Amino acid sequence: MPPQTYTHESLGSADLTLNSILDLIVEGIWDWNGETGNVVRSPGWYRMLGYPVGVLLPDVFTWEEIIHPNEYADVMLHIEQYINGESDVYHIEYRCKKLDGSYLWIEDRARAVQRDSDGIVTRLIGSHHDIHDRKMAEEELERQTLLLQQGNQTLERLLAHKAEALEASNRQLQEQIVKVERISHTDALTRVANREKANLELTKEISRSQRYNHPLSLVFFDINDFKLINDNYGHNVGDQVLVELAKRVSLALRSIDSLARWGGDEFLIILPSSDLQQTSGVVLKLQSVIAATAFVNNIDLECSFGAVEYQQNETMVELFQRADHAMYEDKDPEAFSARKKITD
Repeated sequence: MPPQTYTHESLGSADLTLNSILDLIVEGIWDWNGETGNVVRSPGWYRMLGYPVGVLLPDVFTWEEIIHPNEYADVMLHIEQYINGESDVYHIEYRCKKLDGSYLWIEDRARAVQRDSDGIVTRLIGSHHDIHDRKMAEEELERQTLLLQQGNQTLERLLAHKAEALEASNRQLQEQIVKVERISHTDALTRVANREKANLELTKEISRSQRYNHPLSLVFFDINDFKLINDNYGHNVGDQVLVELAKRVSLALRSIDSLARWGGDEFLIILPSSDLQQTSGVVLKLQSVIAATAFVNNIDLECSFGAVEYQQNETMVELFQRADHAMYEDKDPEAFSARKKITD
């Protein structure tokens, strides 16, 4: 007897059937579109990690953020090699962060279903399979094997005690490392990222832009005539202006954007997945926010902005220089034109 087949009277009926199947599947199914950057995840994907269905943004950023730091580099290398055709198989095991903060071991498999003319993967469909119990059993087996080899139950108890003490010490050490890192990467006055953190974030976002061929933009801005504010009202008032400005700009940006104090009254904004046209809209929004803000002593604040879009294979120095020139031109177009003629 030939196998029974099923047909659907409409595309909507087929979609309903597919969505019902995805909702029942325990494994987490995902579908990445490299041309749009969009990632579709099944309800099982969310349930596996304890997240409410659909709570995360449908992009690769949310996936990268939940990968365990110890496996992040290996996972990025693995997917890059597969996307670029350097590897024929995408199959890797790593840990993902759950809603409660714990990590779950998963097995990630995927297959390319679409490539461009150069053979680069533009669409991937894959699945996450919960292998946490297996990994825990393997670790426990290794531990028990070690204890059997040692053949000493007293030593076993001693090791367990030492392990607990070591784990507690490691937790405290990790907390201190995180605290020190946070302090070292935060501007003491405005509480936004400092210059060192901005360099690290931009390096990461440039790699991400190259990996997924996503747009990336950079904005420099500073306060016009900020020296006059310090001279007329004092440095304490100037500091209050900087703090309020950083606060207002931070609130107006997306969660994936990064604001940093570059130095003095100069700030930098990193905007992933944002081309120059979109970034120009962000600049207009920030100008409106600044104009509507009641700064201390009723100071009317004006800022100059320089926005540029990252060009593939451009160095960070070149990107910074273009953003700085764009800001200088916004501040004084005639002076910038004269200076450009001299430098040319």
